[in-house]
Amino acid sequence: MLKYDENILFLDKPYGWTSNYTLNKIKKIIKKKKYGYIGTLDPLATGMIPIIFDNGTKYFQYILNLPKKYNVIARLGKFTKTYDSESKINIYTNKINFNINFILNKINLFKGKILQKPPIYSSIKINGIRLYNYARSNIKCIIKSRYVKIYIINIISLKNEFLELEITCSKGTYIRSLVNDIGISLGCMAYVYSLRRLSIGNFNKMITISQLINI
Repeated sequence: MLKYDENILFLDKPYGWTSNYTLNKIKKIIKKKKYGYIGTLDPLATGMIPIIFDNGTKYFQYILNLPKKYNVIARLGKFTKTYDSESKINIYTNKINFNINFILNKINLFKGKILQKPPIYSSIKINGIRLYNYARSNIKCIIKSRYVKIYIINIISLKNEFLELEITCSKGTYIRSLVNDIGISLGCMAYVYSLRRLSIGNFNKMITISQLINI
């Protein structure tokens, strides 16, 4: 059984839960004075989200700055406005170049330090307003690109239009934006079909909500 200490817990976030909803669930299970989480996970993503308690705030910046490792399945030939399956799925093309060397060459272009524009459906604030609120209100705003670093990006499998990747990246990287940009580079568009955060730095062991309840 995985254990948690009094300051930090590496939780396996369930599918469909927002990061805030997850934190509120933890508050009902573990009684502490202060709570927080490090690194927002999209509702449709699963995997590691660090929960900090009380004096655990001293770990915040350290953990935030660590590289993040993800497993992502990109669906080629289709796109959505949220860059994941949370919004309507649109067909872009059925003509996809499945040549593995072609795909690999395009993906390798995204290794290293790259400029990335965050998705409009994200929690980043501009003038005190979160981007997803601009999007939902159909208000246009200027989203500035920023530098992020892709340390590792490997192809795990390619089955029909589903491209599975393993990615290690810096803080601030949006996997949804990365997949969207890869889809554009491939000439067929793409969106995130599934996403799981596997580890943060050397931290790769997680505990589930059900395990936590049974401790």
